[in-house]
Amino acid sequence: MDIDAITQYILAIVPAVTAITGMAVMVGVGIGKIRQSNQITTDTVSEISSKQKALQAELVSAYKENAELKKELKKVLKKIEHIHFVDKEE
Repeated sequence: MDIDAITQYILAIVPAVTAITGMAVMVGVGIGKIRQSNQITTDTVSEISSKQKALQAELVSAYKENAELKKELKKVLKKIEHIHFVDKEE
């Protein structure tokens, strides 16, 4: 073989090898990012679930407190009904 033919052969193959290598790297990076985003999504879902449970517990306690306050307000309003007062106009 002639050195010229070998050089042309190498020059013809190098772009194809570079393209294939680049695509393999891109596929690997893409798969890695997809796995990473799935892990983040799983962590985020579990965090959201725990925060939702905490908020539900706070909401239940707020409803109970609201019911107690309503009862106390009714008692106070019943006491005020018996008091007769007149507003003086200026």
